[in-house]
Amino acid sequence: MLKNKNFMSLFFGRIFTNMGDSIFYILSMWLVFEVTDSPIYVGIAGFMFTLPPILNIFLGPIIDNNNPKRLYVLVSFFQVALILILLVMLLTNSFSIWIFLVIIFITTVFSEITYPLENVIMPRIVPKKDLLKANSIMSIAYQGLDLLFSGIAGILISLFAITILYGFNLLAFTLPIIFILFLKMDYKKEEKSTVHSEWEQYKNDFKGGLSFIRLPLIFDLLFPLVLINFLFSIVLVSLPSFATAIGGSSSTYGLIITALGIGSIIGAFFVEKVQIKFSLGKIMSIGFLIAGLAWLVMVYSSQDSIALMYFFLILSYTFIGAINVLFTTLFQSLPSEDMLGRVNTAVESFISLSMPIGSLVGGILATYFPTSFVIAIFGIGLVLLSLYYLTNSRIRTLPKLDKLTSIDYENEFK
Repeated sequence: MLKNKNFMSLFFGRIFTNMGDSIFYILSMWLVFEVTDSPIYVGIAGFMFTLPPILNIFLGPIIDNNNPKRLYVLVSFFQVALILILLVMLLTNSFSIWIFLVIIFITTVFSEITYPLENVIMPRIVPKKDLLKANSIMSIAYQGLDLLFSGIAGILISLFAITILYGFNLLAFTLPIIFILFLKMDYKKEEKSTVHSEWEQYKNDFKGGLSFIRLPLIFDLLFPLVLINFLFSIVLVSLPSFATAIGGSSSTYGLIITALGIGSIIGAFFVEKVQIKFSLGKIMSIGFLIAGLAWLVMVYSSQDSIALMYFFLILSYTFIGAINVLFTTLFQSLPSEDMLGRVNTAVESFISLSMPIGSLVGGILATYFPTSFVIAIFGIGLVLLSLYYLTNSRIRTLPKLDKLTSIDYENEFK
């Protein structure tokens, strides 16, 4: 762990933010499945969860031009308020599925803002030489603990009343406010300007984020991830049905999510050593190939051996988790510090474009096709992604991460 008090404040803030996010996601998806008994409604809920990341691109200029610490506290406060409204609905028996879907959307909008905020804060509080290590640690909180908390939440659904769990969810969203308040960072407040000049600055910053995505190498890296996220969103809304199909319940659903989390944690632990020995091009190409093959074996083995299913599920996500850390560090290192907000939100929005549609499609597919077939599509997509990266000369020849960060990307990749 880095000996940096500011980093620790950010890290624990992320842990509890992710705890709140993951508990809210699992409780909400299972509640919709249980109340409606319809994969279609689960798909709509998935749509509400996956639509906000697309809107991130409009928030990048705002993040770059405002105090990120203050914004973090503000959005966390709004999340607390929304969970309070939901609890009142549940306790007074006035629950409405449509109001609930709106709460899902708004809460997720605020959750999504915290990720680019952290990407902006990180380089301000951590020396550049420690960025990869910091991102490896944060990745455990981002994806590993996120999925682990989701798994725990899935298990707890079978043990406690839904109102008790949402009460715990409320506490999880409150704690990040405390930790972020302890974070100390330099922020130079710009002089006040006119509304017109601020709007012009916003438009210029917005275009700057889009121009980064249009760089040939960046576009080649990101475009296939749009398809992969489409397929993964299909998987996410199909998992409750998949857990039921293999003879499980909410606890099985939770264990599947937990296995994904364990894989991400393992990948985050080992990525720092792996990236020293191998180039980015090789890690991403071979990593996605192994992840895809392991995923397909996982689906096949689920019919005969649950233990093997969990093993290959963890193996698949170990490689995906490692690659996610590399992507995060890559997009923190290439842009200049004053562009971090707009670049990261533009990247997040671009690769999330297909996820809302994927959620709706997943709900439909899980209704009319065997869930094992629906789940397997993701593994096929990972294998195809690997082949694309292997045959793309720009990606295949990417050097090691420490060498890539010193490249002037605007000149090199045009």
